[in-house]
Amino acid sequence: MKTRLIGFALPIFCAIALSGLGASYFWTGAAAGDGNNYWNAGNWVTGSVNGPVPANPPAYNDHQDQVVFTDHPGLENKKVEGNWAENNTVTFQNSTGWDVDMGFLNYGVSSTGNGTNIIRGWCKTVSFGSWTTVGEGNTLVFAGGFCIDGWQALYLFGTGTAVFHSYPYAAYDWSYILLLDGSLVRVEHAVPVGNVQVQLFNRYSRFQYKNTVKNAEDYIGWDVFVDKYERPGFVLSARDIGDGYVEVYFKPPPYTLVIVK
Repeated sequence: MKTRLIGFALPIFCAIALSGLGASYFWTGAAAGDGNNYWNAGNWVTGSVNGPVPANPPAYNDHQDQVVFTDHPGLENKKVEGNWAENNTVTFQNSTGWDVDMGFLNYGVSSTGNGTNIIRGWCKTVSFGSWTTVGEGNTLVFAGGFCIDGWQALYLFGTGTAVFHSYPYAAYDWSYILLLDGSLVRVEHAVPVGNVQVQLFNRYSRFQYKNTVKNAEDYIGWDVFVDKYERPGFVLSARDIGDGYVEVYFKPPPYTLVIVK
């Protein structure tokens, strides 16, 4: 028996203003003999791609340092290794081919450029939710799991593709995934976790996961997939897209051909 949960939209934010905003760190991977280590300050420059090497790596604190992975003349490699970094924003700036083998407790992740970037470690939203922006032509892969803090949301912007190797889950109570700009979300996992609700706000938003059309249809309008576009004639529907995947999408209204003589 299902228990219906009335969907609601959490407040949508486009930026997070913090009084203790930290510094910008640009990855170089230039530390001699240790060019993959996130925690080696010699793999970073600050302020700009032409900035100085810092005394310390991006801070493990609440100052929201901005971590930037981008192409520039001083870049030595795109393989980054670490364990866990807290309270940063992560930006793949018009650059692809990055393989980041670590996790983040983050305010937000942005990925742009034609191609794919991968975060292999476990990620978690901050206590008031986090944003992810994936630009057109870009695929951002969360390969290590993703936790959304209870009663908070993962806000998805952009028209690119966010791939989750496992289904995002809530730390406790209900949590939310909000598809705001026509994003495509693809989950390489079979069963939706019951306490994560997916709200679709744009007619081009799509959510794909491994299961059957009937499974998806059973969840539409109840406790998992919720129509926030709410335009007459558009119906939140499910279809088989092959390879074991089903896609939740907005089926447009039927069109009538009118011939004027």
